[in-house]
Amino acid sequence: MSTYNPYVAPQNAPADQNAQYSPTWTASERYVPLGWRTALATVGIAASALLGIGLDVAELTVGDGMKGESPDLASALIVGFAGLGVLGALMFSAVFFGIWIHRASKNLRGLGRSGMTFSPGGCVGWFYVPFLNLVRPVRAMSELWRASESDEASDGMGWLSMGTSTALLGVWWGAWIIGNIITNISARMDDMSSSGGVGLMGSGIMAICAVACILLMRGISSRQSRLAARLGVPQG
Repeated sequence: MSTYNPYVAPQNAPADQNAQYSPTWTASERYVPLGWRTALATVGIAASALLGIGLDVAELTVGDGMKGESPDLASALIVGFAGLGVLGALMFSAVFFGIWIHRASKNLRGLGRSGMTFSPGGCVGWFYVPFLNLVRPVRAMSELWRASESDEASDGMGWLSMGTSTALLGVWWGAWIIGNIITNISARMDDMSSSGGVGLMGSGIMAICAVACILLMRGISSRQSRLAARLGVPQG
């Protein structure tokens, strides 16, 4: 009897292994297309970027009405609702991006990949660990990109030497860090008009981050789809 290897795609595994361990594959280690997860995460990320720009424009436009002892109620409502919209979009994008990256990482196991540093839970969790969230999430995304490579020579652990990265990772993460720094500076400014101007610059950089992130998600989704088709893995 052959030795059981949990990271061999089911259609490539020996017959006796599939017969004995098939429940493991069907329960947790299977490939699932990222379609709707990619779509919803894209909507959330795009909405966050657009509404962030809208909030800064509102502050620039009606910021003067918020000054003085009797601020204009209409101006306050405009800025307030814009702020709530941004908050809602950020929460939506955080939830569905987390769902997307967790499933993308699990898919690699279902596609017979091994040697990954980041677990599905780690791909999500590192975003919320202070200081380490400056470096670990981008490494996790780089691993997803490389391990999703569909080259025939990159099966199993071969992707560690064959997989290549992409410039999108640097654009995404660099814009994320710089945009957040500028946005935090804007939030600490007392004058709303000045805050809106600085914030608009930060939101523009965050929009670049959003575009790069969406392209990364779409790229990983496409790479995994091609890999699954090449391996003949059933789509769960």
